[in-house]
Amino acid sequence: MKSYIAKKSPDALLRDYPIQGKVDGWFFRCREESPCQFVAVGEDLWGRKVCSDNIDYDAALTDCINQANEILNREQGS
Repeated sequence: MKSYIAKKSPDALLRDYPIQGKVDGWFFRCREESPCQFVAVGEDLWGRKVCSDNIDYDAALTDCINQANEILNREQGS
C-alpha cells in the first residue's frame, strides 16, 4: 500500500537547514560533529535527504549539493 507524502513547508525546513539557494527546492546544513569532522545534510520539500562528511567544511557541503543535483537530474531525465 502506498502512503501519501506531504510536501514540507520551506519555513519549517529553514529552522533545521539554514543554507538555501544552492539547489532549487533543497535546504542544507553543515556542522562540525567532532574536531575537524564536518557533516553536511540536505533535505528537499518532499523529505528526501543527502549526506556527506569530510575534514573540510566546503568539501562536505559541495558533495552534498552535488548529490542533490544528481537527484534533480535523474528526476528530470525520467
